[in-house]
Amino acid sequence: MLRTIIIEDEIHILNMMNYFMNENKHYKLVGTFSNPLEALKEAPLLNADVLFIDIEMPMMNGIELAKRLKTEENQIVFTTAYEQYALEAFRIQATDYLLKPVTPEDITAITNKLMKIKEVNRLMQVGKTKPNFPLIQCFGTFKVINYENTLLKWPTRKTEELFAYLLTHQQQSINKWRIADMLWPEKDGEKALHSVHNTVYLLKKTLKEYNFPIRIDMIHDGYTLLFEQPIFSDFYSFQQLDANTELIEPLLNITNQYSLSGSLFSDKDYSWSIMLREELNMKHKELLRKLITYYTEQDTQVATMLEKTYMRLYKLELE
Repeated sequence: MLRTIIIEDEIHILNMMNYFMNENKHYKLVGTFSNPLEALKEAPLLNADVLFIDIEMPMMNGIELAKRLKTEENQIVFTTAYEQYALEAFRIQATDYLLKPVTPEDITAITNKLMKIKEVNRLMQVGKTKPNFPLIQCFGTFKVINYENTLLKWPTRKTEELFAYLLTHQQQSINKWRIADMLWPEKDGEKALHSVHNTVYLLKKTLKEYNFPIRIDMIHDGYTLLFEQPIFSDFYSFQQLDANTELIEPLLNITNQYSLSGSLFSDKDYSWSIMLREELNMKHKELLRKLITYYTEQDTQVATMLEKTYMRLYKLELE
């Protein structure tokens, strides 16, 4: 069912469309407005899937109103007596454009399209729901959030980088000299090793202060990062993806999360992460191509969105 809002300044047309919507089982009317300024204030609170908006209204043009109400989750359908607005309407990604007088048949004709796009939006919106356990985001902006939804603040840039480095080698014992070479290549041996020890100390202290369920163990001459409780990490979720999986929806969700967020540590200048980032980008391209092939046969609207994402990210034409 489509949660629907109607914004129309002519009361008789508003009442007529209200009647049409109530007669159609696919729509649930959650709001009607004759005043666009009132709609601007109230509509965002109603969580609508579709907004039917008249274009020529006093106080605020429907085009301007739609620009301010459009989100990634909702759809706009313009209603107007004038054809000249069509180009401008579609520039703001309106789903459709109905010429007045709008009839029940007009609404029925676009219903399937609206419902299909709602489902596409559901599939394509990922990473929006916050898990009820700690979060480590590695794609795009690197951030770590604890149980209290508090963003960890690192005492030094190298403390953050050491955590990122150990994170990408979880459950592996990384030799202290290797860490020194990777994070402090400009320093001589003992000085670099001293920096490792000091930074490990700061890292442990920070994790404890934020009650973050990760511990750093030393095994022989190496350090290992271990999870003490479940933690969500986009890096690990993506690493576990298999191009041969038949579980298409989880594959779509995690792959699209990568598309939306950006590549590994893309806001950082960690030199050691360059090769790993390229490996993940190659895997992402492979998964996108698999999804495009699948949805070309199953759902062309999803396939088209994935193709646009592929070309936007990699500037390559699909074969």
